Amino acid sequence: MVVHNQSSTPFHGQVRLLPDPAVGAPPGSHVDGGTLYAEPVFVPRQGWTAVSTYALPAPNGYRAQLLDAGGRLVTSLRVGPPAQGTAIGVLTADDRLAQQLRDYGLPPVNIPAIVRFTTTDLPADAARLAGLRAILIVSVDLGGLDPAKLQALRDFVGFGGGLVVATGAAWAQTASHLPAELAPLRPFGTAAAVLEEPVAVDSPGGQPTVTVATGALVGGRVAATSPAGQPLVVEREFGAGRVVELAYDPMSPPLAGTERGSFSFAQALRRATGQVGDLGVDRRDPSPYDPLLPGLALRGAGRSAPPQPLLLGLLLAFLLAAGPAGFLALARARRRWLYWVAPPLAGLLIASGVYAGVEAGGNGVVRDQVVEVVRVTPDGSGLVTAFHALTLPGSGEWRASAPARTLLSLNATPDDHLRVQLGLPQLDRLADAYAPAEESVRFQAAEANLREVPAQSPRILETQSVRPVGPWLVPHLAYRGGQLAGTVRNASATALEDLFLVSADGSRAYHLASTVPAQATVDVAATPALPGERTTLALAAGWGLSSYPGTFSLVGIGRPLSPLTVNGQRPRRSGLAAFAAPVEIETADSLPLGWSFARLVSQGIPNQPEELYEVAVPAGVQGDLRLLYLAPKGGLALSLWIYDSATGRWRNTLLQVGEAEVLRPSEADGGVVRVLIGGVYRFTPDQLMVASSP
Repeated sequence: MVVHNQSSTPFHGQVRLLPDPAVGAPPGSHVDGGTLYAEPVFVPRQGWTAVSTYALPAPNGYRAQLLDAGGRLVTSLRVGPPAQGTAIGVLTADDRLAQQLRDYGLPPVNIPAIVRFTTTDLPADAARLAGLRAILIVSVDLGGLDPAKLQALRDFVGFGGGLVVATGAAWAQTASHLPAELAPLRPFGTAAAVLEEPVAVDSPGGQPTVTVATGALVGGRVAATSPAGQPLVVEREFGAGRVVELAYDPMSPPLAGTERGSFSFAQALRRATGQVGDLGVDRRDPSPYDPLLPGLALRGAGRSAPPQPLLLGLLLAFLLAAGPAGFLALARARRRWLYWVAPPLAGLLIASGVYAGVEAGGNGVVRDQVVEVVRVTPDGSGLVTAFHALTLPGSGEWRASAPARTLLSLNATPDDHLRVQLGLPQLDRLADAYAPAEESVRFQAAEANLREVPAQSPRILETQSVRPVGPWLVPHLAYRGGQLAGTVRNASATALEDLFLVSADGSRAYHLASTVPAQATVDVAATPALPGERTTLALAAGWGLSSYPGTFSLVGIGRPLSPLTVNGQRPRRSGLAAFAAPVEIETADSLPLGWSFARLVSQGIPNQPEELYEVAVPAGVQGDLRLLYLAPKGGLALSLWIYDSATGRWRNTLLQVGEAEVLRPSEADGGVVRVLIGGVYRFTPDQLMVASSP
């Protein structure tokens, strides 16, 4: 936000970013769980000042307000609602690129929100990139990128983000400055190559000749080649994310400014994010477990004092019960005038006695009950999302602070619904008398001001930060004789209390071990996890972390990492943390039916429908594998092509409903079976699966 001062005197005031209420709600209505961000601002006369912050999305967007030193509103501006779905970042030195993508779009998908970065303003912390689904690197010299920003890119991918790197003739400025995890094709020269409609990467439009980077493949797999066999697209997984490296540059001639160039970016982004169709829709459905995390923190914190609505209800019930009896008793004693004093006074004495007792019982101790979800990268970095249930010993003003580079927001609490604006000044003042005072978060400093919090009434703060986790778990898992088992080594210095295996879609959770001591190796065997707090936490941590059906995440339960201070002092902290990372099944003696089904990874343009599916297969599967088409009876046969990595060609076959096609070993190479389907078919990906031959 930029504040301009056109007057002849300096301006002192405050900039605020507050959640907008729903359409039709009175202006200024409180938004449950919404965070108000505030920051003092000074603007010199005839000058301007820019103020920025990273804010968690609000359901109806935000409104920016400028207040003067007396707290009076100077002006306000509606900030549009957050992008519905995915936002992508573009790291480029080309001033025209982001606008060109906005204007031209990414056919055949709708354009998502685009955030343009340069090497100067790219955040040096992956937590500030967490709102992006993917980052596109093109037409930029990465030679001046400092190590902290390079680590932020590594962490971004490791935490589940997508990365697209375009090279071509400019490979020396891009890929040569990236580690192998972010640039699986290590170029050392260039050559001319023909784009012969690489499968599910480009659109029709002739066969242009482009400059491609040539080099050595140091990881991942080739997704598309030229007719001469030169790699055009290389991809690899790193942690929970995926990198797609284009050996050519769609922003350079002859692709610059063409539909084919934009379509190359669209398909690369699809592969990097696992999304198809509209890039404005995230590839993962909203997790049903994330909304449960604040409740887990609150249940762990407990509640020593009744919530305000319950207290008001108890006082009302007392007045209704004591009213008639008190009136009759005082009438007999000829002291009716005391009726108007005694019940309210008794109610106030009861309420004040309750809170006085609660405050005394708190012993002045601030308690912090924490529930954390930590995504761990192969580098040992952790993206820590924590919910702090702060129990404060007395009412008043409290300042909760987190370390630098921490994103902080206020979360919904049991008393939040009392913050309501009814539209009538008299009623609003009455409601304000019973609602907690306005609370806010500083723009830059990770600091929240909590005011008039009832004694022993928990307040929920959400924090997100990147913390070092260090060496983590080293699993060796196999599927043999119908049982998932193996060993897990805990390379860290702290013990884990429970170990889970969570499926990619969150539908299955297995318990592996009850404890894994530090620096120890334990034998594990998967058994269905029983419902409970720790299982819920494991499901929340592992949800969507691995993108292919049939893959899993390893989740360990330990102690929380995120520190928090209240009024400069460390609170008494307790709680749980779930550490999660994708895990591979190293070997399998068979692949059961229903284990692994297809995932749609790319589509052609609407007038030439062509869909590419991939099915994950555990490494070392013994015996023959079959591709099955299990659709309802009466479904049409599928005409499809199966990719053979040994020949680099696609084998055509016709698959009837209920039939199976035996796969060649080279058609399941690299742990992925790639299937191309042309034409329009009505079927769902879970009807196409790979299983062992009987």
